Amino acid sequence: MDHSFLADVSDARHVDGFGKKGIGLHWLAKHRLRIPNTLVATYSAGEMIERDSQTGFAKLKDALKDRLEGGELYAVRSSANLEDDKELSFAGQFLSRTNVQGLDAVIDAIRDVLNSSRSETLQPYMKKLGEKGKELKMAVLIQEMVPPVISGVVFSKNPTTGLDEAVIEAVHGLGEALMQDGVTPQRWIYRWGQFTAKPESEAEFESVIREIANEARRIQKLYGSPVDLEWAYDGKSVYWLQVRPITALTNVPLYSNRISREVLPGIIKPLIASVNIPLVNTAWIRLFDSLMGTTHLKPEDLTSLFHYRAYFNMGAIGTIFEILGFPREGLEMLLGFKRESKRPPFSPSLKTFRHIPRILGFAARAWTYDRNVKAELTEFEKHIQKTQTENIKSLSSRELLAKIDEHFMFNTLVAYQNIVIPILMSIYNAILRSQLKRAGVEFVDFNLTDGLPQVEDYDPNHHLDEMHNKFNELPQPVQEKIRTLGYRELKSLPEAGSFLQLADEFIKRFGHLSESGNDFSKTPWREEPDKVIRMALDHAVSARDRQKTTWETLKASAFLRMQMRPIYQRARTFRLLRERISSIYTSSYGWFRVYFNELSERLTKNGVLDARDDIFYLTWQEVRSLVEGTGNVQELKKKIQTHKDNIERSRDIVLPEIIYGNAAPPLDLLKSDANKLTGIPTSSGYYQGRLKVVRSNEDFHRVEKGDVIVIPFSDVAWTPLFAKAGAVVAESGGILSHSSIVAREYGIPCVVSVNGACNLPDGSDIIVDGYQGAVSVLEA
Repeated sequence: MDHSFLADVSDARHVDGFGKKGIGLHWLAKHRLRIPNTLVATYSAGEMIERDSQTGFAKLKDALKDRLEGGELYAVRSSANLEDDKELSFAGQFLSRTNVQGLDAVIDAIRDVLNSSRSETLQPYMKKLGEKGKELKMAVLIQEMVPPVISGVVFSKNPTTGLDEAVIEAVHGLGEALMQDGVTPQRWIYRWGQFTAKPESEAEFESVIREIANEARRIQKLYGSPVDLEWAYDGKSVYWLQVRPITALTNVPLYSNRISREVLPGIIKPLIASVNIPLVNTAWIRLFDSLMGTTHLKPEDLTSLFHYRAYFNMGAIGTIFEILGFPREGLEMLLGFKRESKRPPFSPSLKTFRHIPRILGFAARAWTYDRNVKAELTEFEKHIQKTQTENIKSLSSRELLAKIDEHFMFNTLVAYQNIVIPILMSIYNAILRSQLKRAGVEFVDFNLTDGLPQVEDYDPNHHLDEMHNKFNELPQPVQEKIRTLGYRELKSLPEAGSFLQLADEFIKRFGHLSESGNDFSKTPWREEPDKVIRMALDHAVSARDRQKTTWETLKASAFLRMQMRPIYQRARTFRLLRERISSIYTSSYGWFRVYFNELSERLTKNGVLDARDDIFYLTWQEVRSLVEGTGNVQELKKKIQTHKDNIERSRDIVLPEIIYGNAAPPLDLLKSDANKLTGIPTSSGYYQGRLKVVRSNEDFHRVEKGDVIVIPFSDVAWTPLFAKAGAVVAESGGILSHSSIVAREYGIPCVVSVNGACNLPDGSDIIVDGYQGAVSVLEA
């Protein structure tokens, strides 16, 4: 007989009354994934029982009588409309009964599940839900038990870091042990077809876990978002018991310094960051927009500073990867994750094909790019020459600000070419590298610039060679005298004339260079001519490329040489263009120092700044406010000192290559002298606070708002503690343990499976790293 209050989980007619778990099982069945036989007592059953309990249960019992197998064991589980949501899971709030046998026992279990929807322990959740809590409806699943050898949960995406990897946790026997007191599951992490973490003792189940991980990734694609799935393995087959979106999952921002530490290394002062980051990123965004249309990216989306170090936002770059059809795995390879199997393939999506006309247009322009860009570079050089001959002393401070604005806009054009030209050079080099390999020559053994002396004009080493050789040609007494004199004293030494002439030419050509071309707070060579003299005297003459294969000595067939010649010529052309644009960029960008130094001298003379270099500890906008008279001088002086103090404190720390989230790791966490324990990170974030060891409910009263609670385990009765906690550390548990789920819902860091955590000294100052699973005790 057909009943609206009792239906098979595959019956689409009544699915609206199934509740979240029931709808998930219906979805699995619809997609032909293996699930246990399941009946659903729908919302209508609950409403019928609420109206008249005795009559309602009698009707339900009568309907179940012919649907249940007499000797079968069942799991009777809740399926509410509000549980297993992306925001709230109601972890452990509703009862479930397992190994239930017989009709009367099933009815009793259904009664218990329905009653649990009205329990006192629900109040914290209902308070969070507000008016929505009044909409709570309960269905009940009656599911045939799968006798599991092992069972557990799989997350198709890491819920803590957001990385594209499957996380699997398992226990022997029933999976509900994952939620029980003191149970720590076995854990696997599966990325790119291989395990990056796995237990040593469970090798016999590795093939099953691999199957589960791969199937979870497939289910994620079908589902349309990251999921966690409960599963059971009976020794023969894997059964899916539940599917749901990963609760409280957000796209955790990922930042990496793998690239940024090369182009913007070391400590970045506020003024440098406020000029360089928008300047360079504006140029990058121009390139992205030309390839993909408007991306709506902003300069600040691409780069952030953590403890005054530059990190690239890999999430924003990952979005560009996906638009262009590269899998996000490619992004994770940029992050430094190693892959033993083949590299992820180029996998264009339908969205990718929208961009093909632009990409092809860019490729077509690239072949003739040098013809147009040469004229543009000449105009750049003329503009820079004019800029560097201007008398800025005659300008007012407000006029200087206008000059800086103008210089910034000009440098966005230069920066764009300083990105595009090296990219095109790399493309041509890659093609030539492949062609040379066919001729049996490695690219590193090939002299690309043979017969191209213009390249040496942009190479300071070549000019230092000339200075060093000229120095060695001088009589020994003159050499000894030069070693004792500075640059200015050499002006009065006639015997050093030829050497000094080369030094002057060197300073004129390369005086804009410093130890970091992107940091104009660093003193350039033109301001330290004595250093240039020392470099020339101590210089080791550069090794030449005479032993390398040249185009003339290349042994290749006439046909291969004919194929290679156009690419060889373009690679040479763009190598020279790269040297030229690099020189233009560093020279022009370095002129920001001249402008800001002039402003600094005026502000220091007027008492607005205490020292000339203080300007580098303010942002561009803050400098503008001082010049325009709108800034609070005393507040900005305090800010300068704060930056100086913070930079000094962070000077010697070693930051991680990858930072998860938008918050900088606490400085104390990065110090090597902290007493650290490790566990499994299950809810992301950083938190520093006072440690409170809570061993039982008798300790609940000791917890104050913001404390880090350290617990042996938790279950539903511990939920009220989480509303006060700033972070959670547990001695046991896994990613699906009660403490982990509730911590994610409250948005607080959580680290579980931390051995000995409850032995930490109560009241200690502690830092919890919910990304890496570190627990650091700073002071007992």
